[in-house]
Amino acid sequence: MNRDEYFFVEQLDEVVRQPDVARAIEGYVARVQEHLQEHEELEEASLPVPVGTFGDQLPAVIASSRIVAYRAGTLARIERHPNSYQRVLCLQGLGEIITFEDGMRHAHMLVGRTGGSLAEKWASVAENVWHQPVACGPEWVVLAFHTATEQELIDEYK
Repeated sequence: MNRDEYFFVEQLDEVVRQPDVARAIEGYVARVQEHLQEHEELEEASLPVPVGTFGDQLPAVIASSRIVAYRAGTLARIERHPNSYQRVLCLQGLGEIITFEDGMRHAHMLVGRTGGSLAEKWASVAENVWHQPVACGPEWVVLAFHTATEQELIDEYK
């Protein structure tokens, strides 16, 4: 994570830690986890989080966000977003964001724990970069921010 990206993620982290925002996020997390528990056939479940949930604190380039919960051991499909820069915050559990760039595989371990460093909690994935979420421990829950709106976001899969 370069210096500019670090400061950008730091700003997002401050927004997410605000008490009202944190409580709202907990509500979305509970709904996604409930959906995953009710549907044993699913490896993951997601729910859009309206950007209004974060008040007017988000950087202007953030156009959408969503909560995603993965069952333990889930190896999600390899995906990319050609029209969106993605920032991922680990809320609960342990997982990896694996990126595939310039013929190289890079793994970024994310841990959801209070007090962890930004590098331990956040990952950034640039536009058009193939990446794969991997749930390494118990249920893994992340909050993803995108620069494309939910309606415009393009998800491509390998």
